[in-house]
Amino acid sequence: MSSSQKHPGLLFVASKTLSPALTPLAFNAWYEDTHIPQVLSLPGLTTAVRYEKLPAPLMPLFEGKEFPGLLPYEWLTLYEMPDPAYRESRGFKGLDGQSKPEERLEREIFRRAEFETRFYEGFADEPPTHLITAVIQPTPATESDFNKWYDEEHIPMISKVPGHVKSLRYKLLDASTLTKFERTDSRPPRYLALHHFRPEASSTGEGLPMEALVECDRTPWSLRVLENVEGMEVGFWRVKRRFDGTEGVVEWRGVDAVGSRL
Repeated sequence: MSSSQKHPGLLFVASKTLSPALTPLAFNAWYEDTHIPQVLSLPGLTTAVRYEKLPAPLMPLFEGKEFPGLLPYEWLTLYEMPDPAYRESRGFKGLDGQSKPEERLEREIFRRAEFETRFYEGFADEPPTHLITAVIQPTPATESDFNKWYDEEHIPMISKVPGHVKSLRYKLLDASTLTKFERTDSRPPRYLALHHFRPEASSTGEGLPMEALVECDRTPWSLRVLENVEGMEVGFWRVKRRFDGTEGVVEWRGVDAVGSRL
């Protein structure tokens, strides 16, 4: 991405439960009906899209290697953040999870879950239905070649895959992990790419055209670059729910109050 192509910010939050006492149903009810509306009530965040994990494709990324670095989380939420500096504001730091929540919420949600929070420069329009996240750390010696490959070969090839809508790239600003309400700095790979897809009606399985995508990683340039990365995380996602800031906040009453909501 050239320096002249500037976008608003992106808040990237991957999450998972850590205890059988916190069911996915209860966790998602709190996350979608209480937490996200609270986040979007702030002036510095405008929209959110929540994704649920798709099964990993059962095929090699390229000859002789299995698919590397699958992101170990079940859900992903992307927030549009027009000004990334808003993350330093009093309002944002006052959110549950950024600051200490009330005792029951901490005990029943935060002590039983993990959240990987990352802030990136850049975001774009409303995502389509499916998403591939690719987070890669090239070596210092190959970083220039990596970016050249991504911009000049890789994205142009992916753009020709059926169902592709757009691809966007970002550089990491900072990141942390909240595990059982203990926050530590994290060091994920530096470069994030979001590949948005709207699978065609004739697609099989989960819709992502994996055979065509794998071919994008089998060119000589791709093989050279991917053989020399220091780290890689890949995630496959489909939209679970969209938010535009008009949803009311549902008061959280504990994990036992969720009932049988699907």
